[in-house]
Amino acid sequence: MHCWIPEVARVIFEYVYDPIREEEDIEGRLTMAGLARTCRTFKDPALDVLWAQLDSLDALVLCSGGSRDRWDQSIWDHPLYDADWRILARYAKRVRTLTISPYSETWHISTMRILNCFPLPGPLLPNLTKLSWLSNNEEYFPFLHCFCGPNLKTLKISPVWWDVSKCVAVASLAPSCPSLEEFLCPDAGEFSIHAISEAILGWNKLRMLQVDPMDEQALAHAASLQTLQELHLSASSDPGSSMLEFSIPQTSISQFNAWKFTAPSTMTPSPNISSRTYKHAWYIPGNLHGLC
Repeated sequence: MHCWIPEVARVIFEYVYDPIREEEDIEGRLTMAGLARTCRTFKDPALDVLWAQLDSLDALVLCSGGSRDRWDQSIWDHPLYDADWRILARYAKRVRTLTISPYSETWHISTMRILNCFPLPGPLLPNLTKLSWLSNNEEYFPFLHCFCGPNLKTLKISPVWWDVSKCVAVASLAPSCPSLEEFLCPDAGEFSIHAISEAILGWNKLRMLQVDPMDEQALAHAASLQTLQELHLSASSDPGSSMLEFSIPQTSISQFNAWKFTAPSTMTPSPNISSRTYKHAWYIPGNLHGLC
């Protein structure tokens, strides 16, 4: 085949099997698997499409010698040695999007512990750009950092409830993914404010931030970022006036594409808040009484 361009083949293959799909396409996946086995020329672009989006860790376990136990959980029932790790890494480098949800917890906790021992240079998923960690499993949460690498751009976490181990895991995230651009942590609750705030202080390239209230230091840091374009805050209780008067500098507020604050209907706004400060705000009728 002359003038073979892998990038073009990858685009064509994505028409056969869309890696950013919303519903599983079994027929398309089988077609792509067949293309990957057809010839060496097709193999890499076809595998790139097949592995671009994962909705669980099952595939990583099964591709490197794992199996399913009698409870249908993916496990390794033997030690992983250098050859096994290299097989796993060969596929892991192709993953771009990973979702850990309550509906995809089909692996044993030992899987997380083994992945935490990844011995090869660099992160486990070196090209991961989007991670949605929606699991509330307290055993899994301490391993969150294993999946956060230098190329991660979007991180969404949404635990139902918080404890000390979850707060520790989140507070220490920034060094693992320093180039993060979008951080979403809605409905986090008061217990996690300081942990989330500490993580935010370590990110300097944020474009979009959606969180429950952070502390004043984190809020000031977010307001100072020239990269920030969208800021979504919500409050489960009345925030202090200093929180509302964090004052994004008037010279920089024009950088925002969206600035949204959701608060309880019982909140009494500070008399020092001017409509000029919030001229780029999105208001939620019935929630922000008197703010505009």
